[in-house]
Amino acid sequence: MNRQRMNKVTGFTLIELMITLAIAAIILGFGVPSFQRIINNNQLTSAANALVASVNLARSEAVKRGQRMTICKSSDGASCTNSGGYQQGWIVFTDTNANAAVDAGEQVLKVTEAFPASLTFAGAGNVNNYISYDSSGILSRIGAGAPNGSLTLCKQNYRDSARRIFISLIGRIRIQRFDTATVPTAASLCP
Repeated sequence: MNRQRMNKVTGFTLIELMITLAIAAIILGFGVPSFQRIINNNQLTSAANALVASVNLARSEAVKRGQRMTICKSSDGASCTNSGGYQQGWIVFTDTNANAAVDAGEQVLKVTEAFPASLTFAGAGNVNNYISYDSSGILSRIGAGAPNGSLTLCKQNYRDSARRIFISLIGRIRIQRFDTATVPTAASLCP
């Protein structure tokens, strides 16, 4: 008596596989928007930290070198511009003649490239075009007016997590995260 042995085959049926894929799709549907939020938040944080690092560099170099250092908006990495926002990039340079412009003999220490078009840096107060520190590390302004101000950093279609970078009279920096819907003046700065 030869009995044929039947080997038991294990695996998934097509229905089991389809149900598993449907459950996975539902879970991913909830997770993807959260992941996009994390990416947007990291882009804002990274851009804010880049500006803060440049401001701290300018301040420390002003004290170390004993001369004025300036940060200005720059689209070409070589000269300052008064149009647009800081999202086009900026430079940190020695400003020996205190005119907030790169002149012959003035050294550019750092160039920060442009950010994606979805990010905007809007200046308010007297830091709209440049931020400058004198040889003692104190915020300085050319002409009249207090040198302090703030920059608002926004990401297009992501208004609930903007950043505002405050620069005090003595040159200290503070970053605040806020929802533009709760700050009336900020709503106009964020697209």
